[in-house]
Amino acid sequence: VGAAVYARDSRWIRRDHLERARAFFERHGGKAIVIPLVSGSEDFSDYQLAVPGFFFILGAPPKGKTTATAAPNHSPLFDFDEDAMAIGARALSALALDQLARQ
Repeated sequence: VGAAVYARDSRWIRRDHLERARAFFERHGGKAIVIPLVSGSEDFSDYQLAVPGFFFILGAPPKGKTTATAAPNHSPLFDFDEDAMAIGARALSALALDQLARQ
């Protein structure tokens, strides 16, 4: 699948939403990386058939590790950098305010 899935609108992905999300994160600092689709057991995409939304991952590997060397989610060894929680809270707050301003 890879990057080709982002080349056109689909049932799950609208390019205008993807670009809007990327622009939002670039405006508000940090780094926005669009990752390829990942298989998982999340039901979130089903909700997006009814209302617009997107799933974003806050990269927060523990200090001294990278996302490649840190234990993955759902692992008993999972850990994260708690300092990133403030960044995540700011990102979610800014997203909510941005969306409310559009309505």
